[in-house]
Amino acid sequence: MPTTVASEYDDFESFSPVMTREEMVEWFTRRLGHPPELADILKVGKEFYQLGAYSRALVCLQQYVNLPNALTSGRHLLAYCYLSLGELENALHEFKTCVMENFHEDWQMVVELAIEVEEARKHTDDYLTPRPLDQVAPLENMDGVAGGMVS
Repeated sequence: MPTTVASEYDDFESFSPVMTREEMVEWFTRRLGHPPELADILKVGKEFYQLGAYSRALVCLQQYVNLPNALTSGRHLLAYCYLSLGELENALHEFKTCVMENFHEDWQMVVELAIEVEEARKHTDDYLTPRPLDQVAPLENMDGVAGGMVS
């Protein structure tokens, strides 16, 4: 039977996806006995991501990328968290930042997401743009409803 290595952060459930920075530091400090280092935050962010706990990973990685000396790979993972949560514009922003930080592997993702975001905007704009009444299809006569009014 394979053995699993327990993480020193074995109570992931106590980590809330809506923690403030101070609450997150307190969570790490209780488990480590000292304030977290860059590597601690990135490690837990990766573990949350691998568990599919994208909102929790997002909290860690948002803090991580704003710390001095953070690695671009943390921002890259943050972009994938946004993507997994369906936040395409945030994902696109982070992937673009990765490319600007010489993480060139993300160029293809930037192009694909830019197209997808633009298509989503066009669809939303088309849906929200009012049309003249002569371009609106009349309602069909169904079960006593004619032209949208009950008869």
